[in-house]
Amino acid sequence: MSLSASYLIAGLSDLDLLQRRPNGGRSEASLDVAFTARALHLVGDSGSEAAFEILAKCRTEEADLMYWRSGPHSSSPASLTATSLALLMYADRGELMTDKIVAWVNEMRLQVRIEQIKKLRKL
Repeated sequence: MSLSASYLIAGLSDLDLLQRRPNGGRSEASLDVAFTARALHLVGDSGSEAAFEILAKCRTEEADLMYWRSGPHSSSPASLTATSLALLMYADRGELMTDKIVAWVNEMRLQVRIEQIKKLRKL
């Protein structure tokens, strides 16, 4: 594992500890974790497996949906970016849970479309 990857994994481990805060809340670090995991995966670094494990721990599952919350709302642009990066990781790895991620992305797309229609009707 390269020195850069070791540094990133150590940083992600610190972020991972934030996931277990006493109040049960999630850290806002999902986007950072997703970018780092994706970068390590793309360069084929041996640390990509550890980064993926941390990424997997950051997920939120609700019913048949799975996403990575980053920012104040689950529907924030940062959450969409983090979830999209995670989807790429899961698809590249052949993971079976991609359908739940795709369902969340489609849900967000539908919400945006509904908001656009509401704004158009107000005109």
